[in-house]
Amino acid sequence: MTEIKLRDKEIIAQLSYEDGWKPAVGVKVTIKGIDFSFVFKNLNSPVLVISELSSGAKLYEYKLTLLELLETTTKEQTYAFIRKFAKKVEMLIDSYGLEKIKKKVKDSKEKSEIKFGKMPEIRDCEGVIQ
Repeated sequence: MTEIKLRDKEIIAQLSYEDGWKPAVGVKVTIKGIDFSFVFKNLNSPVLVISELSSGAKLYEYKLTLLELLETTTKEQTYAFIRKFAKKVEMLIDSYGLEKIKKKVKDSKEKSEIKFGKMPEIRDCEGVIQ
């Protein structure tokens, strides 16, 4: 059974990088009870960055093809693409194991907070993806 929920409002997530927390506009996606941010970055060479929301830890980065970029020009198309990609993440969680993922998230969050301090607040961001 699919356990995927997309939030209808965009958020400003906090991603954990080598040099600290970085805000990024994205979509909150809950998969099997774990919250992720799906963030499109770098307009010159677009990528979809998937990170666990509470830790900012990157799970996966996917380079979009030109066709995929053309298929995500509206909010509806973008959300359909995210939903399709979320199903792949769900399969990854199933194969790796939910408890292992949760442990990695906890460890990543602790390491980031020790290195950079408490994560800045995740906020709503209305009307960013048109």
